[in-house]
Amino acid sequence: LLRRGITAATRVLQTSQWGTTSKCFSAVAAEAPRQRKKHETPRKRANKLMHHINQTHLSRQQRDFPEFSAGDAIEVVYQAGTRHVEKFRGVVLGKSNRGLGSTFDMVRYFKGVDILRKWQLYAPTIKEINIVRRRFVKGGRRVKRAKIYYLLDLPPSKRRVK
Repeated sequence: LLRRGITAATRVLQTSQWGTTSKCFSAVAAEAPRQRKKHETPRKRANKLMHHINQTHLSRQQRDFPEFSAGDAIEVVYQAGTRHVEKFRGVVLGKSNRGLGSTFDMVRYFKGVDILRKWQLYAPTIKEINIVRRRFVKGGRRVKRAKIYYLLDLPPSKRRVK
């Protein structure tokens, strides 16, 4: 489509009142289309570009959070308003690693109600993440699931972080 537009523009210039076309414009129109790799589609090129942008932004982030996984009890210190800082203490239900879009889900049992919250790991409102206790859910044993949403069906004593 772009090539058609260029050739159409050169025809207009050739038939215009000025007589001849500019050399550089007609040379651009005469070029062959750029050859791309055999299996590289525009979508793959865009994915590679977005991956590169994501990696450069991640390298600029100076966030040193501890490693945690599903089943750990953690405390998130975050900025609630302009100057107000709050803490959210609960159990990690799952974690999704997607570069800058990494998230983790937490549950907190408070006054008889489960509070579920999904956090962006690299959000600027998160100031600090502290690990209260590793392997909290099974009493020190390793959790063998990546997502432990079954924890919501257990009694509150199993998921309450003191």
